[in-house]
Amino acid sequence: MTENSSTDASPIGHRKMVAMLIAAVCLASATLVTAISDAHAHSGDSDARCSAERAMRAVPKRPRAVLRFKIVGENDETQFKLYRLDRNGRRQFVKHVFAGDQERFVTRKSTPWVVTAPEPGGGELCIGIYVPSSRERTIVLD
Repeated sequence: MTENSSTDASPIGHRKMVAMLIAAVCLASATLVTAISDAHAHSGDSDARCSAERAMRAVPKRPRAVLRFKIVGENDETQFKLYRLDRNGRRQFVKHVFAGDQERFVTRKSTPWVVTAPEPGGGELCIGIYVPSSRERTIVLD
């Protein structure tokens, strides 16, 4: 008599199962990042905390999307830098924007955009990460 048990699985079958599980987790993560964004957001309503930036990546071959940034502010000191994360998670500088600016970018859905502001004493402070999930999205920075 032969007993069937989960320990009889071949090593190749186990590797395939692990690979499929990893692929499913990656797909679920990309879907979650895409699902968290709204059609309109303010600087305090970013999609992800800045501490999550190290884990975020652009997902290649996603549909196109439009991301608009509207900069509001009471003086000329209101300024931000916009970066797009590449597929390796590295920041790619896109534009330096100021109060009164309105910028429109054609990008890919699920490509993370990092917004920074000047930090007193030098440097930059991440204020939010935004991910386009619909055809068009407007981010208001103030």
